[in-house]
Amino acid sequence: MITENSKTIVEKAKCAGVRRIGESIFILTFETEIASRAAPGQFVMVEPAGNSLTQPLLKRPFTFYDVSADAGLIEILIEVRGEGTRLLSLIEEGDEREIIGPLGIGFPEQPEVPRDFIMVGGGVGLAPFLHVSKDLKRRFGADARIHLFAGGRSKLQVSYLTDYGPYVDNLHVATDDGSRGHMGFVTDLLRERLPDFPRNTKLYACGPHGMFKSILKIIDTAHFETWFSMEERMACGFGACFGCVVHVNQGEKERMARSCLEGPVMRAETLEI
Repeated sequence: MITENSKTIVEKAKCAGVRRIGESIFILTFETEIASRAAPGQFVMVEPAGNSLTQPLLKRPFTFYDVSADAGLIEILIEVRGEGTRLLSLIEEGDEREIIGPLGIGFPEQPEVPRDFIMVGGGVGLAPFLHVSKDLKRRFGADARIHLFAGGRSKLQVSYLTDYGPYVDNLHVATDDGSRGHMGFVTDLLRERLPDFPRNTKLYACGPHGMFKSILKIIDTAHFETWFSMEERMACGFGACFGCVVHVNQGEKERMARSCLEGPVMRAETLEI
């Protein structure tokens, strides 16, 4: 059964596939009408454990990793970090979970394509950029040059980067242990390469606040239009619980914004990080 308003759908969605990437990272594919309405950078709330009342009741938020609107499929990239994601790791093909989406505000649509897009993510913070890259290439082709800066703890944590190959013009990889690419933080690579980019470059990033702080020390947001996809904890996904608020600064006015409604993608210079 599908319950929907003008934009958001609530439905029991069937798992159409499970792809394991190492011990703790996996990709779930769901058959859902949500695929027809999903925009890059938006997210869904997914029920962890079916109908069991003994398991966590709150849904978990995940951005779209990939979307096939024609086939009615969405993919989400998950890393096991707690009980909810552990339960999701037990899903098998054919299982059903209640899903709500699409939710939130994604990355801005570009009416005219700038030449270059920088995308920065660490670990599962890379998740939105496959959908974003595919959408830009579909709309603008070779006129959109995509530069992906990917970080992870080890080469295993970034092994799914092969999915991005057809849509990324330049790939820069950093791992904590040096098992792939640069040994160190992905922001170190960004600092080295940033002088190569023109001032009208768009920069998108997804990850923890520490990474955002590092990026803001490197770039000038007056020259690089910069958007951050926030990874705040969410209990509801539609603004009722106020559990995902972030500090924003609009001129002389500071306030708390619900990242599930006004984000998760937000203009970097408005955030107090």
